[in-house]
Amino acid sequence: MAMHLYHINMLYLLWLLPLPAALFIYAARKRRQAVEALALGGGGMLSAAGRRPWWRPVLILTGLVFLIIALARPAWNRKDVVIKRSGRDVVFMLDVSRSMLAEDLHPNRLTQAKMAIEDTISSLNGDRVALVTFAGNAVIKCPLTLDYGFFRLALDNITGPDAVSRGGTKLGDALRTVLNQVFDDQAKQYKDIIMLTDGGDHGSFPVEAARKAGEMGIRLIIVGLGNDKEGSRIPVLDAQGHKSFLKYKGREVWSKLDAGVLRRMAMATPGGLYLPVATGTINLGQVYRQIMARSAKKELASRTHRQYEEKFQIFLGAALFCLLLEILLAGRGRTSGNASSSGVAKVGIVGLILLLVPVTAARAQSVSSLVKEGNASYKQGKFKAARKKYQQALKKAPDSPYVYFDLGDTLYKLGDFKGAGTAYEQAVTRSRKRGFQAAGRFNQGNAALRQAEEIVKKNPETALRDMAGSLSYYRQAMALEPGLDKAARNIEVAKDKIEAVKKFLARRQEEARAARQARKKMARKLAEMSKKQAAMAAGSRKRAAKSGKGKGAAGEKQKELNNETRRLTDKLAKQQAARRDSNGAQAAKDLRQAMENQKKALKNLENKQLEKAAANQEKAADKLQQAMADLLAKKPNKPQTRPGKKGGNKKNIKQDNTKAGSHNRKSIVKKTAEAGEKNQAAANKADQNKQAQPQKPPVNGVQADNDQTARNILQQERQNDLRRQMRKRSEYEAVDKDW
Repeated sequence: MAMHLYHINMLYLLWLLPLPAALFIYAARKRRQAVEALALGGGGMLSAAGRRPWWRPVLILTGLVFLIIALARPAWNRKDVVIKRSGRDVVFMLDVSRSMLAEDLHPNRLTQAKMAIEDTISSLNGDRVALVTFAGNAVIKCPLTLDYGFFRLALDNITGPDAVSRGGTKLGDALRTVLNQVFDDQAKQYKDIIMLTDGGDHGSFPVEAARKAGEMGIRLIIVGLGNDKEGSRIPVLDAQGHKSFLKYKGREVWSKLDAGVLRRMAMATPGGLYLPVATGTINLGQVYRQIMARSAKKELASRTHRQYEEKFQIFLGAALFCLLLEILLAGRGRTSGNASSSGVAKVGIVGLILLLVPVTAARAQSVSSLVKEGNASYKQGKFKAARKKYQQALKKAPDSPYVYFDLGDTLYKLGDFKGAGTAYEQAVTRSRKRGFQAAGRFNQGNAALRQAEEIVKKNPETALRDMAGSLSYYRQAMALEPGLDKAARNIEVAKDKIEAVKKFLARRQEEARAARQARKKMARKLAEMSKKQAAMAAGSRKRAAKSGKGKGAAGEKQKELNNETRRLTDKLAKQQAARRDSNGAQAAKDLRQAMENQKKALKNLENKQLEKAAANQEKAADKLQQAMADLLAKKPNKPQTRPGKKGGNKKNIKQDNTKAGSHNRKSIVKKTAEAGEKNQAAANKADQNKQAQPQKPPVNGVQADNDQTARNILQQERQNDLRRQMRKRSEYEAVDKDW
């Protein structure tokens, strides 16, 4: 019989018992010395009367020991109250092949299948559920669990064929995966598989796999989805989001429901059922409830609550007995005065103990009643009320690991996964029982995983750390209880989720890299356009100085450059819509201002106002150069620069909105204009003499660097395009297995 102490810290009071024991010994010595002194003085008759019986301090000390033990609230006769749930093990097999995207069911077959699963989950109570997606291979998205919230989260994360790594439809292989990896070897007669698919197996012997399931006593319920007569086309989206339909060898693919194979699979299992939904509707939850009403269920122990019978009353009664006995025996052989004074003191002590009895009992009853009320609210689904009761119980019993555990369960149900993890941590650190600690670490891992899933879209880096933490908790749970299979399953689930987040981060980094390359390519184009605009400005000034006449070819060139600027502005606007940042916004603003100056320049050229046209062209060149600098900046533009920073060199071209940066851009434009003037003169000379070659304008360090960057980007793009074409050729033959 194991004893449990609710307030074990009270036992520290036992260290105070040597103090009254020492006082008793000291008093006995003093009394003996006084008696000996009286005996030497002629009072020998007092020696026997002065001796105090040894059992009196023993009774007092024993009573104090019993009193301290009573304050520690001992309890034994442990009762494990098991909250049992009766149900079955239900595995949902969801087909995620590309044919499930067909739209003969609204909005498509896959969405209708997910809705049917959700309806079924809402009708279950006490049944363990699992989720497996399959196409060319099968993936366990959720192992058998009673946590319907976790199951729904796994179901919501399924969006299409990317839920598995291989296309096609292999019903037999998926069914064998469920039989070998999802179900355990116990209670085979309490298991169901609900498969939602449009059929179309590709050589995986599904009927043979169904017969094997039937031999294991597993029932197979198959829901057939899709048009079984005409079929339906399979929509696909290109990179721009435009909708088309899947083609193979130049012809559109039409997907039909293959009911024959599905019916034979269902009939191969005891009590199997095939539901030909086709393009209609079905309340799968209601249908399954009707099937379950005729089916046997097994008992699933989902939670065990340990209760002890408190026995502090026994030790309190023993303490009272010892003290009362000492009081009664102390009156014998004493004078009435001494007996009365000693008796009054001891009666006061006994009275104090009697006052502690109802206080201690009331306190114990209060904690117990609060926990019971919290448990009742939890069972009824009133989690907020349960949380309040558990928190009140913790104020009265702050060291109870069981109350912390119950509080963690409640916070988990409320979606406060961080608070649940903290509560489980408190429960584990306050208990020394390995089984209890294993359960706490397992739940702590679930809380960490759910918390990560809540923030994965907003902060995937933090979510990745939380998922790694859940792995640590699951491994600790298995170290404490090696036979904890559900922890092993959740480790695999967590690994899959970690891998998915890593792929997401890698994809996001690749998108960011592609965006940077596109920006560099656009910056290269802007540099060329700025150079052209500066050359036009120089040409306009030269013509104004000579004759002050003529629009001619200059106007046509300006109009072409205006169109280039407009196209580049539209392209940047599309990039900003997909991935907005402050540098791009500033570059777009500069481009709009450049367009305004270009329009004014074109109008002035038409009106033969060459000086004004040249001024507007120079401003436009300045804005184009400024837009280029904005795109090349690695950090967002700031209104001011730190003291000591200077623009005008290659490194500080990012700080294009500073005075130094502005001065640098003007100097670049000025040099470019001078170079353009020379280039324009050479071009004019070339018009007169076709054999003459135009002279290339010199470029400064920044422009040369941009030229080299642009060449590198173009070369990389050519290589990427070549790789994409080769990859398309190599993957084309697999298309016929992907519906």
